Amino acid sequence: DGFEICTVDHQKEGAIRVDATITYSGCNNEVAVYNHKETDEDSKLFKVYEPSRGDALHEPDPGYIPYKEDGRLVVDELCTKETRVWWNMACGRVLGMLNGMLIEYDPSTLAPLGLVVGADELGGKRVAVIDSGLEECVITSDENGMEGADCGGDVGREQAVIVYNDDHEGQVIVVQPNEDGSYWRKIVRNKMVRMKESRRIKAAKLFAKELLDEKDEDGESDAEPQVVSTWGPYTSVSGTAKKTGVAGLTAP
Repeated sequence: DGFEICTVDHQKEGAIRVDATITYSGCNNEVAVYNHKETDEDSKLFKVYEPSRGDALHEPDPGYIPYKEDGRLVVDELCTKETRVWWNMACGRVLGMLNGMLIEYDPSTLAPLGLVVGADELGGKRVAVIDSGLEECVITSDENGMEGADCGGDVGREQAVIVYNDDHEGQVIVVQPNEDGSYWRKIVRNKMVRMKESRRIKAAKLFAKELLDEKDEDGESDAEPQVVSTWGPYTSVSGTAKKTGVAGLTAP
């Protein structure tokens, strides 16, 4: 008894590759056999660095960065593709660096969730985490309805993730979290959503082609239909997010 871990290649008509076979050798034991053999295509991929927080008998992996006595956390090296560090935020979120990018990890499994800052914006810079909460919140207002008002919001420790240059030019980038407290950027949509969008575009092209054919004297037009999409803040059906920098502002 056991199970297999497989990869489905959607670009090869759903071809399945067996990566590992897990076999149960008893009620409390299991044996894993890795079947995947490296291919030429693997040279185009990269292995995802997964942090390890350790346990009661083992220390966290060498990439873990603790906070200093003053409550700050500073990455002591310039961000490069070789940088492998990670840390815990006071709110419970986990951030780290991989291939020159700032990544958010799942707090429980430490699996990567998504991109926070791209290598185009982070390369050659430093990252620090500092306290940003007010030591004391006092609201003084004579405005009607403000009686008894307090600061509201999360009373926990508030922090700011900042990216800055090492040449002391004075530019500091504040990495603002999302409204739900997460940091990874929702630059692209869910894969299922993107597949539906692509099907809508394909259907629109067929519809437009039918209209062109009806207008053509021979019943078959050589013109290619021009189809564009309009929706929300997204500008593409692409499912790859690699950059976060704004040209001329936070990136060259």
